Amino acid sequence: MKTIERRPTLLYADDEIGGIDPAVMRDLNAEKLISEDTLAFLCSPAGRLTRSARNAIFKALGIMDGGEHINDYNERFCALRESAGELLHSEKLLASASGELAMLLGFDYFVKHYLDVCGAIMALPRVGAIGELLGGFIDAREDELSKLRDRVEKAENAVGALSCFTIKFTKSGVYVSRGAQTGLCRSVRERAAALGYNIGHEKKRFAYDAEPELCQSLMKLYPNETSLLRSLHDDYKYLVSDGMSSLKKEADFYLELYGLYKRAAERGISACYAEYSEDLAYRACAASDISLLVKNCDIIPNDIDFDSAHPVYFLTGANGGGKTTYLRAAALNLIFALNGAPVYAESAEVGGFNSVFTHFPSDESFTGSGRLVEEAA
Repeated sequence: MKTIERRPTLLYADDEIGGIDPAVMRDLNAEKLISEDTLAFLCSPAGRLTRSARNAIFKALGIMDGGEHINDYNERFCALRESAGELLHSEKLLASASGELAMLLGFDYFVKHYLDVCGAIMALPRVGAIGELLGGFIDAREDELSKLRDRVEKAENAVGALSCFTIKFTKSGVYVSRGAQTGLCRSVRERAAALGYNIGHEKKRFAYDAEPELCQSLMKLYPNETSLLRSLHDDYKYLVSDGMSSLKKEADFYLELYGLYKRAAERGISACYAEYSEDLAYRACAASDISLLVKNCDIIPNDIDFDSAHPVYFLTGANGGGKTTYLRAAALNLIFALNGAPVYAESAEVGGFNSVFTHFPSDESFTGSGRLVEEAA
């Protein structure tokens, strides 16, 4: 079988260029606005190719598309996220499967969801460099996936044979059937006894609590079907570690920031995509501190203008005058720009940066004497 050479991804077209300490996000109050998983991605600024590729996906989803919005892209993107979420769930069930039969049925369940994700990727229009790479990942494995589909189809009868009596693998786990299956349970127990297995009285069972003796009996009753599922598992078990389920969290990155954009738009806050410069520069016109959305207060935009000739400024003003708000606006929008996400300004230009550092408490719990006096005390 083939081995995975590249992890499928919705986030990267080239390498990361830097790192941001998670403490910076806490300083900027970002954890009150954005989920932990998305913040983790934002802490790994991307290369220029990736930023442009992410811009293209955001536009296809409908964020300031400039005519680049693709019909049904949002719906298909959400379908991919849903499929990847089901795959992630099946991975967890497989990891907690108890006994060989549960593992074999669980792997078949996993593979079906894996193929669903591949289908969702193929249905998604190839937007930008990331879309081309993700689609190419599936194209390169077309023959492999076709053979896998055939194997899964052939294994369907085996799954049915091993499931129809008392053991079933569903989204909730492995369980012993009840109701109309009672007579069949009795038949299986009698047949198992004839084969030398002693299975106790039937008990009410919950997920992954099927009796090992009963599972072994079923596998012995159906050796060909069991062998078919073992072969499927042995030949394709590497798929569990190829990272396909990570597409769920990566899709969440786009959809969560899409939701943030809509919240800002409802408040009349401007947004744009940053232009990327080869020179050291950070300029933004009417940049807003998006973290203030959680406070439902007025958000006053300000301009930002740094370049190689003016790399340092001293920001002064009265306590409560908005200095920290200005710094948060500068830092958060720079982080968004470095990640190819929408920037909350009328226009922005960024070049020469690969990280952000902060040194101030996020709670602003000073006594009124000012930060200099508090920190020097």
